[in-house]
Amino acid sequence: MFKIGQIVKTPLESYGWVRHVDGNGDVTVEPLPDFVKPEGTPWAVWNPAELVPAKVCGCATLGYRDSDGRVWATGCDYSRTPKATFLPGHDARAKSFLIKAWGAGRMFGGFEHSLDAARSFSDKISLAVAKGIDNARKRDHQRVNSRRWRSQVNRPEYPAQREDTLTPAQRLQKQLKVTAPMMEALAHGLVRWDGLVVGAKTGTVVALQSRGLVEKGGQGITRLGRQVMDYEMRPDKPVCEAIDNGYADPGVYPEHFMKFDDEVGYRCIRCGHTDDSY
Repeated sequence: MFKIGQIVKTPLESYGWVRHVDGNGDVTVEPLPDFVKPEGTPWAVWNPAELVPAKVCGCATLGYRDSDGRVWATGCDYSRTPKATFLPGHDARAKSFLIKAWGAGRMFGGFEHSLDAARSFSDKISLAVAKGIDNARKRDHQRVNSRRWRSQVNRPEYPAQREDTLTPAQRLQKQLKVTAPMMEALAHGLVRWDGLVVGAKTGTVVALQSRGLVEKGGQGITRLGRQVMDYEMRPDKPVCEAIDNGYADPGVYPEHFMKFDDEVGYRCIRCGHTDDSY
């Protein structure tokens, strides 16, 4: 017999809370945030034999629908089963999400607001969320009264994605913490300059170099940089192909990377090509 509020897995490979069990034993399931249907869609009713008890990370139960009808969730991975309430490190993710969700209105799961959802976990988490909300209010007040903040450009936010739905390129972007300016510089280099970084700000180039997305000391976008952008690995007009000479990032490039050598004149540090008249 299922209990009200218990989390179950349905035959549709979705997860939800048990909300009602009728006299015939049929179970009404409210879907968890990542599986909600368009607003106004009734909750599904299942035969109890079709349902399987499930345990998911606490942050996977958090979500809300904004005034535009978009659903916001933490993007937690349902394929991993936590030993306790949260997967390792996901308590911090839950607190961060709940702080940002303050003021968004009613949360999924029957919670009136994000602080109400935080209390369902523990007093420690609810206190941390309450403190974070208070600090966020103070920061907002300071920003509103800051001339520098008023001159800044608003950057768009995007709903979080479930980890098990990310493409290999999106996983790399998340793992390497690739920002929007870095993505823009890589896209500009790949589309317009056949793999060369041109015109990007120094700070952006340094950030790209530190992540191995562009060459250190050069302009070429590395193989990892192309993987991050899910871009064709071979340039349109390849000229230089790095050999196995200990170079940091072997790959194919649209031009040589020439450095002066006392013995042979100019030599490409990727492929070894020499040119006295370079």
